[in-house]
Amino acid sequence: MQQLMMSFEGYEPPEDLRAGVEHGEIAAFCLFGHWNGDSPAQVRELTDALRRAARQGGQLTPLIGIDQEGGQLMAVTHGATELPGNMAIGATRSPELAEQAGRVLARELLAM
Repeated sequence: MQQLMMSFEGYEPPEDLRAGVEHGEIAAFCLFGHWNGDSPAQVRELTDALRRAARQGGQLTPLIGIDQEGGQLMAVTHGATELPGNMAIGATRSPELAEQAGRVLARELLAM
């Protein structure tokens, strides 16, 4: 069985990709803000649709990646916390600040 990581353009997964998830052929997605939504609510609707497709086919939840690192690398820009980039956080030499930023990103990504 082939399992692929896919990306697509749109706020809803195309029917052929949804079928691929249901049949276990597609196991992961990489989302991009300019293609798949720029707000947490839009991304959540999309990821819910992908999870539903997996459940309907009796498959595992797909792995979903998104470029949401802080600074210039923020796929979701509307409604998400604006954080400095990793180089800026590293320049502070503060492990506590890095941990706080990581927790904010993790909490927001879990909600999506």
